[in-house]
Amino acid sequence: MAEKPSVTIIWPGLATAMQEINQSLVPEDLQKLLKKAHFIATEHTFEHELIQLFSANNLSGPDLPTAKLRNPGQLSLCADPCYLHADRDRLFIISHQ
Repeated sequence: MAEKPSVTIIWPGLATAMQEINQSLVPEDLQKLLKKAHFIATEHTFEHELIQLFSANNLSGPDLPTAKLRNPGQLSLCADPCYLHADRDRLFIISHQ
């Protein structure tokens, strides 16, 4: 039996965007999508969560492909351009080379 289709959205600051005072700014279609969503709060960084989605192994600490590039106090995600190919059950990441 095929798994139910799903989409993972990593949205730093979603709690602020979804406060009642901001509800009128959220497009109606996005509100419908979010009503069906399952939310998970995490203690990990944005970069850590994003990398885990595309990693076969559970990476942590120095294994994460991040670098201090722009701001000394912040980490940046290092990523190469790639193509995404979706079939019925999977999403393949293909190198741009």
